[in-house]
Amino acid sequence: MVFCPVCEKKVDAEPINMVKEVKVRGEIFKVTVSLYKCSECGYDQIEDFNNPQDELDVAFREYRKKYGMLQPEEIKEIVKKFGIMDIAEKLSTSEKTVSRYVNGGLQESSHDKILQSLKKL
Repeated sequence: MVFCPVCEKKVDAEPINMVKEVKVRGEIFKVTVSLYKCSECGYDQIEDFNNPQDELDVAFREYRKKYGMLQPEEIKEIVKKFGIMDIAEKLSTSEKTVSRYVNGGLQESSHDKILQSLKKL
């Protein structure tokens, strides 16, 4: 059972996969997200709040994969190795920006090149 925002109550729902288009830096990425369809009203955009999916995160990951960029987990390992202050200095940016990259924000390609070189050290 899930909560349907249209019916405003818990209802039985059928799991469905939906393809959504997400624009990342001018490119459209088609990502599949798992949602639920209400058995009472037919509303098919119900999210599972126990297992949330962020289509932007999925699209960012696809973008990084397409362009050979580091994923957030890899950036996190580099930050652990060198420290966030040192990484921010090497990227000529703020610690807040580095933190965003670690937490899934899409890094600039120029920053990714520097991070890639640091990964090799």
